[in-house]
Amino acid sequence: MKARTVVGGGARGFGAAALLLSLLLSLLLGVAGCGGGQTTDAAPEPVARKAAAADESAGSTGSTNNTGSASAPIRKAIATRIPVYRFYNTRTGAHFYTTSESEKNTLLSTMPQFNFDGTAFLAASDSAPGLSPVYRFYNTQTGVHFYTISEAEKASIQATRPQFQLEGVAYYASPGTGQGLLPLYRFYVPTRGFHFYTASPAEKDALIANTASGYSYEGIGYYVMGSNWNPNKLPHTGLTTAQCYGYDNNTSAFVFATCTGNTVSMSFGQDSARTAFNPMSYSTVRRPAGMFFILEPLTNCVYDNVTGLVWEGKTDDGGLRDKDNNYTNWGNNAAGDASGHVAAVNAANLCGYNDWRLPTTLEMVTLVNYSSAAGPSYVDANWLVNMPFGQYWSREVRTITTAWAFYLSQDRWEAEVPRGTLAKVRLVRGSMGNTAGGRYSYISVPYGTDAANNVVNDQLTGLQWRRCLEGQVWNGTACTGTYLGFTHVQALAYAENPGLTARGWRLPNVKEGASLLDKSATAPPYMNTAAFPVGSPSAGRVWTSTAYVVDPLNFAYDVSVGAGYLDHSTRSIDWIAIRLVR
Repeated sequence: MKARTVVGGGARGFGAAALLLSLLLSLLLGVAGCGGGQTTDAAPEPVARKAAAADESAGSTGSTNNTGSASAPIRKAIATRIPVYRFYNTRTGAHFYTTSESEKNTLLSTMPQFNFDGTAFLAASDSAPGLSPVYRFYNTQTGVHFYTISEAEKASIQATRPQFQLEGVAYYASPGTGQGLLPLYRFYVPTRGFHFYTASPAEKDALIANTASGYSYEGIGYYVMGSNWNPNKLPHTGLTTAQCYGYDNNTSAFVFATCTGNTVSMSFGQDSARTAFNPMSYSTVRRPAGMFFILEPLTNCVYDNVTGLVWEGKTDDGGLRDKDNNYTNWGNNAAGDASGHVAAVNAANLCGYNDWRLPTTLEMVTLVNYSSAAGPSYVDANWLVNMPFGQYWSREVRTITTAWAFYLSQDRWEAEVPRGTLAKVRLVRGSMGNTAGGRYSYISVPYGTDAANNVVNDQLTGLQWRRCLEGQVWNGTACTGTYLGFTHVQALAYAENPGLTARGWRLPNVKEGASLLDKSATAPPYMNTAAFPVGSPSAGRVWTSTAYVVDPLNFAYDVSVGAGYLDHSTRSIDWIAIRLVR
């Protein structure tokens, strides 16, 4: 059969020479160079993966890459969607997939038996929060290419199948579901010894229904990029399009109203004008149970579709995970301490996992809905059930006697709290992004007279930040000059500059601003000063675009890097700085 809308793999940067070598070897062996041909030495069977386990690590601790800015390497930009091209081999009926323009052009110019079918699907060009590499193997005995996102399967192949040569990373995709992601379905063809992949639900269903086809369905291999995929792993704040701050030309007054664009100015970049970007979204955790899945109740756990985190559910039954339980945070594993609760939940293997932990304050911030002035809830109570107001412990210790806690209240901010305080907990597992190679890296983007490496890539959140505050210039090693101070009205107007908006620069929202804070710092400023060098004088606060909805005409959120927490300030204060993001 000539399958359509098939996905399976690709090669990014493998080169035309390597492709020709593998194809010629395949022809000499009498099999298809990119899949097909009978063999008794097929690619290995799949390795089972846990549902909703987008990242099995214990989670980010907010660690950063402290490489000095002068010698830090230039890395690629944040991941973008790239096409995966599909070819059909008329001699074998097999397909070949590549993201490489050079491989595509080599096939088009030198291999007439390969018909170009166009773009099969979209993948990610580079690593980003929540994404993992998809590895490409070449079977030297059969000429079959094999693709896997599973580290365990990759290790098994390398340990037990010497005929499989690892050619590198084909592209990046997601091990778990999420906003803007599409499932890639995986089949095995035992009579021909290769795997087959498709992103088309119709094609998947047709193959499953056609039992004579020889295609054995193995499940979802991983998730590829839809047209609305965004590498930013911070959910939206929850503000609505009816909550824009600006100047109404009809009434000659500042208003907090609908973002009309005609009567209310200064709306670009406000989070209330960006409701379509990463809206908060959750789903039920599916736990494998043999050939089936158990759908975990929300009182056990819930999956965040944007961050990829799995959150502990809370009950209202007086038991181990009751919503009204309170704990100290001494880290002594006592029954009444948050650390004791972590140990008990892991011992219970909640939702099939034993790597539960306390969240960071940033992870707590991702749950918060900033649109409601007075409740009844400051989170999505339809999914985060039994989450009352109060203080919630984080994993971030401040001193021997204090730790950071998040206040789920009208203010919705964090504070330094004595560790003997009784506060609530909501455990989490997983990680928003892979920061094993360092959280921050640097690229060069044209901006005024800035020198090279003037923009920061944040691998945890998927955001790009200007290294210096507005008014300052990056000279290659430091931020020089004096930063500009703005009222909030001036800051919003400044961000409306077409020279900035055309390149995507804007004010951060409160969640994005919170990601600047480094709770591991022992003294101000509470941020990574290698990534964001402090000028002279240093700025203690930076504006966000988020209104403080309790009093939106007079207050907006800012980030107090001098104190290490979120705050709200009077919009008329004129000395607060701007750090642009995109």
